[in-house]
Amino acid sequence: MRINERKVIKWEKIAILSGFGLSLLLILLSRLFEASYHPVILIILAFLSTATLMCGAGLVFDDNSKKCGCFIVSLLIPLLVYFTIVKSFFVSEALVIGLIVGSIVSFKYFIEKRFDLLSDITKNLIRILFVLVTICLFYGFISNFPDLSIFGLIDYYNFNKTSFIAYIISILVVLGIFVGSLRYLKGTKASEVFMFGPKKSGKTYLLLALYDRFVKFYEGNNEQLIFCGKKDDEKKYQIAYLLGLVGKGEIIPSGMLDMVAIYKLLGTRWGFKSIQFTIVDYAGEWIHELTDKINEKLFHDKINDLSKVLNLDPTSLNNNIGDVSFLASLKENYSELLASIIFNIAICFIFMRLKESGKIILLIDGDIIAKNNPDSWQNLNLLFGYYRDIIRFFGPDKKYALVVTKTDLIHDIAGIPETSDAAKLIEKDIFDNLRAIVPFQEIENLAKDIPIYFFAVSVNSMPSESLDKTKIPVIFPWRVNELAKFGF
Repeated sequence: MRINERKVIKWEKIAILSGFGLSLLLILLSRLFEASYHPVILIILAFLSTATLMCGAGLVFDDNSKKCGCFIVSLLIPLLVYFTIVKSFFVSEALVIGLIVGSIVSFKYFIEKRFDLLSDITKNLIRILFVLVTICLFYGFISNFPDLSIFGLIDYYNFNKTSFIAYIISILVVLGIFVGSLRYLKGTKASEVFMFGPKKSGKTYLLLALYDRFVKFYEGNNEQLIFCGKKDDEKKYQIAYLLGLVGKGEIIPSGMLDMVAIYKLLGTRWGFKSIQFTIVDYAGEWIHELTDKINEKLFHDKINDLSKVLNLDPTSLNNNIGDVSFLASLKENYSELLASIIFNIAICFIFMRLKESGKIILLIDGDIIAKNNPDSWQNLNLLFGYYRDIIRFFGPDKKYALVVTKTDLIHDIAGIPETSDAAKLIEKDIFDNLRAIVPFQEIENLAKDIPIYFFAVSVNSMPSESLDKTKIPVIFPWRVNELAKFGF
């Protein structure tokens, strides 16, 4: 569920009404200058307007850009109707080409979940529209203003006050739309999701459950890169090996202090590459050190240190440290040095993934919530304080999800379908209980301006019938598909 969703809906309505109102105002003002619009510019405006409309419609599907997308759509539709049907200024060919081009661009980046790129394209279209509309306004003004001097301006104002004031208002409205649109148009890089959490928070089981969902529902596959002090230990953290442990009914071991495992789940939809879900499994104790290390200066200091040890260009390291394939090359070419630098590599990778990912998942150990004692409440206060700092640092250009694991330890979920109303009530009950924690309340306050979601999930090992009719344990996810949908 989304935190503070009611406020978001309110702002969407305001954006729609504002766009519609400004559109009507521009229509009224345009009547004073419409006789002097240049035909060539009108053709270009028709194409750009419909292309921008379709790109804005695509942005409606992204939480960070939804308000601005609604504004663009509600602003342009009345203008297009007026200049096409009422006045017949816009030629149909330019409109159709703009619709086709805008639709293709919008659909491509919607499918790939690259709303950041769609946002950039929309910004550039708005910039060009602003220049052209401003040219139209000046062209219309000057064509009715033969004497380009101070005295001519005064005479024009005295004899054409209505036209003069309309011109000034038009410039201010167009400038306001331009500045406001660029300021609030922020697309999410929703194709990349990053997840991490504290020790024993259920990262590994959740990884296996998400892998199960990706393979079954999203044509998924995976990439994995594992660093261990002893190379022989690396196989113990491969997904296939972990699933084998589940099949034998054995408990998955916690990560060792010298282990860092990076898993990337790749999912597609309708044949298009849609999502990259990155999960880093590491010594969970690091979580209490991460927020102190999540800052640009320390990141660049560590990059410089690594560049000296590896004898690599710091710019190249900075640009590639968040790429799994690049880390794989480091592992292959600098194996003898990894033990001494793995911590710095992991911190730099985590920082870069947090920075580059459009969605960040923060795990909460349900076992701690279930204990409900002073120590557990202290741990939760500290954890939510860390998460609050992370959300503040990386800001509103991302989506965040707080995910409670091991829900079965908090509530009896036996026999409760994961998509039922009863399951949603369990999730809401856990959320309401956590609201007693002050740092959690701070996160809830941040959710007024930042899209933050809350999920309660569980992953168990359940018996399933094999090919030879024997019972073997398999991963049984509960509401994990809701989390997978958050990724998509």
